[in-house]
Amino acid sequence: MPRQTPKRCLPARKQLETLDVARSAIKLSGFIPTELGKLNRLTTWFMFDQRFSGTLPPEIGELNHLVDFNLGPGPPGNGPAACSPRLAISGTIPEELWGLPSLFGFNIECNRISGTIPKAVGKLGSGVCRR
Repeated sequence: MPRQTPKRCLPARKQLETLDVARSAIKLSGFIPTELGKLNRLTTWFMFDQRFSGTLPPEIGELNHLVDFNLGPGPPGNGPAACSPRLAISGTIPEELWGLPSLFGFNIECNRISGTIPKAVGKLGSGVCRR
C-alpha cells in the first residue's frame, strides 16, 4: 500500500537542497503538500515514478532556487512508452511556477494537466517543458 506524504517531517527540513524520491522503493501518494513551498533552499525536485494526485500547489512558486522540477514518469526523454496511469497530477500549472528565476528543467509529462502554457514559460532556460 502506498504511503501518504509525511507532512509532519517537512518543516524541519527547510535547509533541504535536493528532494529526490524518484524510483524509490517507498511509493508516495496523495496530494503534494503546500508545505513544500517552505523548502526555500530546494534546487532539485525529483518525485517521478510516484503516485501523487490533485493539483500543483501555488506555494511551489516560493521555491526561488529551484532549478530542476520533475513529476513525470522518469528522467526527461523516456517518452510515452514510460507513461503510467498512476501519474494523476491534474489541473492547471500555477502561474507562480513560471516566475521562478532559476527554473531550468521542468517535466510533468504523462500527468493530467489542462489549460494553456502561459507566455511566461519563455523565462525557462533551454530545459525540458512537457505536458
